[in-house]
Amino acid sequence: MGREAPGHAAKRKRLTWSLAAVLACLVAAIVFLERRDNSAVAEPTRVADDVQVITITQAGKEPIQLERGEDLQYPWSITAPVQLPANEQRILPLLTMYTNPDPGYALSSVDLIATGLDTPEVTVVFNDYEVKIGQLTVDGSRRHALYATRVRFVPDWVLPFLQGGVSALADLRLWGDGLTRISGGSGERFDAEALAAATTLVAQQYVSWPRADNPPILSERALTVETGDTRTKWVAYATDQYAAIQAAGTGYAYIVPLDEVPWLFPPR
Repeated sequence: MGREAPGHAAKRKRLTWSLAAVLACLVAAIVFLERRDNSAVAEPTRVADDVQVITITQAGKEPIQLERGEDLQYPWSITAPVQLPANEQRILPLLTMYTNPDPGYALSSVDLIATGLDTPEVTVVFNDYEVKIGQLTVDGSRRHALYATRVRFVPDWVLPFLQGGVSALADLRLWGDGLTRISGGSGERFDAEALAAATTLVAQQYVSWPRADNPPILSERALTVETGDTRTKWVAYATDQYAAIQAAGTGYAYIVPLDEVPWLFPPR
C-alpha cells in the first residue's frame, strides 16, 4: 500500500479538529442548560421555624389545620376540624418533609400521571408552600412529591401517617396533670385512685363519633370534669370492645381499652 497523499492527511486532520470542536460545543451546551435549569428553579432555604400553619387535605376527608402558638407545653394545636392540642413529636416529621434538601428533578422532566402527582394522594400546605404526595417509586421505598416546580422524594411512611388523620396528630392524653376532679352525672365523685388513673389516661385513637361501624353501646355515663377553674361535660360509652369518651358538643371521641377505665365501667 502507498503512503496517504498529503492532501488527504490534511483533510482528515481538519475533520478530526472539526469533530472535536463540535463535541466540545455540545458538552458546553449541556453544562449551560443544566446550570440554567438549576438556577431557574433555585428556591430560598426552607426553615422549619418559619412555618406557622400546616393544612392537610385528602379526598373524602375534612381538611386538617394545625397552627403554631405561644403555649410552651403545647406549641402546636389542631384548629380544624376540631380544636385540641397536637402532639409536637408528630409535627416534627412534617416539618422535616418541608425542609427536604433533596434537589429532585425539574417538573418538566417528570411524567405527572405515572408518578401520581396529577391526582395526589395527600396535599400538605406549609403556610402557602404546597407539597403534593404521589405514588411509590419503582423500588417501593419512597414516594414522589411535588414541591413547587421540583419533584422530590419523601419516605413511604409519610402517606399512611398523614392518612391517620386527627388521631395521628393529636395529643391523646384526655385530661393530663391539670385534672382536679371528676364526678358522675348525679354528682357522685370518683375517689383519689380513680382521679389518679384519669390523670394518666391516654387514648389509642381520636375518632369521629358516633361511628356507623361501632359496636352496640352497652352502657353510658355522664361526667363532669374539672381542670382548674374550668368545668366541662363529657359522656363515656362502653361497648364490648372498648370505651369511647366524648366531650359534649363534639363529633369526636377518645377510644380507650375497657381495662384501663374500670373506675368508669367495672368489670362484670
